[in-house]
Amino acid sequence: VVAVGTSGTFLKSTDAGLTWTSKSIAGTDLTDVSFTDANTGVVVGGNALIGGNIILRTADGGNTWTTQNSGITNPLTGVFFTDANTGTSVGTQGKIINTKNSGLTWTQQNSNTSNNLEAVQFINNIGNVVGWSGVILRTTDSGLNWVRQNSRTSFALYNSHFTSTIGNVVGYNGLILRTIDSGSTWSQQFSNTTRTLFGVSFADSNFGYAVGSSGTLLRTNNAGLKWEKISSGTGESLNDVSVSNSNSNLAIVVG
Repeated sequence: VVAVGTSGTFLKSTDAGLTWTSKSIAGTDLTDVSFTDANTGVVVGGNALIGGNIILRTADGGNTWTTQNSGITNPLTGVFFTDANTGTSVGTQGKIINTKNSGLTWTQQNSNTSNNLEAVQFINNIGNVVGWSGVILRTTDSGLNWVRQNSRTSFALYNSHFTSTIGNVVGYNGLILRTIDSGSTWSQQFSNTTRTLFGVSFADSNFGYAVGSSGTLLRTNNAGLKWEKISSGTGESLNDVSVSNSNSNLAIVVG
């Protein structure tokens, strides 16, 4: 289990989150991380106030990191690799970049939006990106073409999670959107909160969590059709959550 944060912080646990080791691997904030196996991973980040970004890659489980050239100057907010070679990162002002050679080179893709993008996820060649002003972008050809979907909202969207064709997106004012057709169409769900939601993760097609501001923690056991509020034990903002695919009782939350 790994996590990243401000001031280049990289956290790693090898015992399902019972203990953590921490070190700084960059001089700027890190916003997302994607590992394809225990050793191979990429982190991205940047500074939204002064600009600039960073991409770091490891092949030894985070012991050492190599800086990569993104080809752009915009801060990067999300990254997702489908295998060790193929990955996509998103950032401010609608930027999407893609690599097919483990990040040795990155190529810009046309997002058809100037809104800030927050998160990206792929299942095989089908990908979804979410961002500000209700932006949901979908590709069915590994990012060669991105098409904006009708989210029916202008609220900022911060994260998404897909299990097969079912997906959930979370955002401002407790917004949760759900799709059952890989993102072609979306419907709004009752979240039971008006707190902004920043993270969402599912263990399988039914069981998942969402987290947000003021310690908000939500749980569903029916693929997002209904969400219940549970106590997180904190009033601090919770920024992301990851649920184990093999054990739905194990979840890691960061804030």
